Amino acid sequence: MKDMTSPPRKRLQDLVGEWKGTGTVAIAGEQFPITVRWSFESIAAGYGVRAQAEIAGIPGMEHFVDVEQFGYDDADQQIHAGTVCNAGEVHHMVGGWFDDNLRVEDTRELLEVRLIAPDELQLHVVNKGGGPVFDVALQRVRMDSGLESGARHP
Repeated sequence: MKDMTSPPRKRLQDLVGEWKGTGTVAIAGEQFPITVRWSFESIAAGYGVRAQAEIAGIPGMEHFVDVEQFGYDDADQQIHAGTVCNAGEVHHMVGGWFDDNLRVEDTRELLEVRLIAPDELQLHVVNKGGGPVFDVALQRVRMDSGLESGARHP
């Protein structure tokens, strides 16, 4: 789908915009339907994106909110993601692009974003050690320019 010669930091900009979708969360062998809204904005002159995910339908939680920041580090040539959520978890995940898949992980969580088309992506999150597994299909509902947060597009 994507020109693989594009720098990994620029590929993060493909996520900018607002996404909505549905999917499932698997908890203790049972699957539950969820709805997801995931909004991305460009930050740091295009070296990163800041996102907020809001999920409804997780048993025992009225509303789940996860704030993420993804950035490209020139020194180690990797994507870093820092996350914090209202379930009391903080993660620093590291990874990169593998074809059309962004994959970052730490010892407790794996997050994969697969770009299916410019306005379609798949999200797969595994909480390691038997925790919840999320599978979500998302559609872009709005494209943000990113200019208001400092990104410059020639």
